[in-house]
Amino acid sequence: MNILTLIFDSIVNIIMFFRRHVAVFLLKYILGWRVNITDKTYQHLKKGKHVLVYSRSHISTYKSLVGYLVSLVYGLFLITIYEKEMCEIPLLIRIFKNVNVIMIGRKKNNAKYIVDELNKFSNYVLAIELNNSRSNNIDINSDFFLLAKSANADINISRFDFVNHIISIEELVDISNVMINKYESIKAIVENELSKEKSYNCHLANTTINETSLICTKRSILIYTPPLIVLYIIFNVISQYY
Repeated sequence: MNILTLIFDSIVNIIMFFRRHVAVFLLKYILGWRVNITDKTYQHLKKGKHVLVYSRSHISTYKSLVGYLVSLVYGLFLITIYEKEMCEIPLLIRIFKNVNVIMIGRKKNNAKYIVDELNKFSNYVLAIELNNSRSNNIDINSDFFLLAKSANADINISRFDFVNHIISIEELVDISNVMINKYESIKAIVENELSKEKSYNCHLANTTINETSLICTKRSILIYTPPLIVLYIIFNVISQYY
C-alpha cells in the first residue's frame, strides 16, 4: 500500500466517521439544496422496507449525489445497485466499501440474488432508476415492482427540482396495494408520476435566473470563496511592505 492510497483511505474513513455533519455541510452550504420531506414521511422511511424510484436522465450522477447526501442527513439506510464491473475501478472500490451497495453480475437470477441480500435487513430504502417511458418511448423496467413485491415493500418516488434546488420524497403505492395489484396497474401509477418530471439540461452552477444546475449560487457559500481568496492575496502582498 503506497502513501497516496493510505492518505486517501484515511480521508475517506474520517469523512465516513463524521458523515452526517459532512453531508449537512455539503448539501445545505456547498450545494445549497433544500429538502422537502415531512416528518410523517421521514418516520415512515425509518421503519420497514421501501423501494424508491426516480427518473433516469443524463444528470443521474447529480441525482445520485444529492440523494445520497439526503440519506446521510436523515439517517436513512439507503441501498443502491451497481454492476460488478464497477469494482474494477480502484477509486470506486474504496468508496463502495463505505456505502450500502449490492453488486450484481450479468446473470438471469439477479432479482433473486438482490431479494436475498435485501432480506438480510429489516429496514432499508432501495433506490432504483427508471426510464420515463412517456417521454422516451421506452418501457420502464418491471424489476422495481418485482423487488417491491418479493420484499413486501412499498413504492416511493424522489423528485429533483434543479431550478429551485429542492428534493422531495413521496409515497406512491403502499404495501397492501403492491401485494394485491398486478404490474400493469402499478406501472401506470409510476409512469404517470415520472411523466411529470422535467428534462433538465443541467450545469454545474447557475449563472442566470431559472437556470438548472447542481449548485445553487444563491445559497452556496462558494460564491464568497473568490472574494476571500483575493482579499487573502492582497493582505499578504501588503503585509510584505508594512
